[in-house]
Amino acid sequence: MLLLATQRPDAKALPTCISANASARWCLKVMGQLENDMVLGTSSYKRGIRATMFSWKDKGIHYFVGEGADARIVSSIYIDAPMAEVIGLRARRLREAAGRLTGHAAGESFEERETSGFDLLADILAVVPAEEPKLWSEVVVARLGELRPDVYGGGEPSSWPPRSSRTASTPARCGARPRPGRAPTGAVSSAPASSPRLRSVTETGTRASRVRR
Repeated sequence: MLLLATQRPDAKALPTCISANASARWCLKVMGQLENDMVLGTSSYKRGIRATMFSWKDKGIHYFVGEGADARIVSSIYIDAPMAEVIGLRARRLREAAGRLTGHAAGESFEERETSGFDLLADILAVVPAEEPKLWSEVVVARLGELRPDVYGGGEPSSWPPRSSRTASTPARCGARPRPGRAPTGAVSSAPASSPRLRSVTETGTRASRVRR
């Protein structure tokens, strides 16, 4: 059973594709017609189903629709902390009797196991120092291979091509951004944007575009 509770169940708080499948609806006191119809259904207010009539003293009293032909005014049961504890203990005994109590609730303990997991981004930070903000992919892959040969295959191009390392780090947005000119396939250019090589490529492209115009 899925319970959805909100003070204003509009499309922003609760998508209509979900609220349309909520067959049983409870509506405590609301302030206006719009909120009333959001919970109880379109035109409920016009048909006389109005949760706006409840006062602040009507604690737990609400309109209920979804069972039977007509909407009903019902009252929930107030449960304080001592009563909640009694209900919880009774539920525990029922689960114990049915053999459905497991895990920490049943007093079971678990041993922590060491995993062989690794973090690609953490490993890249470990092999790329701060004084080298830009490196070729081949260099990074080779260093990763030295760091974890069993994971990265010793940094051999045949085991993990540079393009793979670049693709693996792309979803994390590792500072990649468009640059004038293109680096060789499988590599990230380490030349600054102001270098003569890139400036020459940019100026050549600009002149060519002017000639075409």
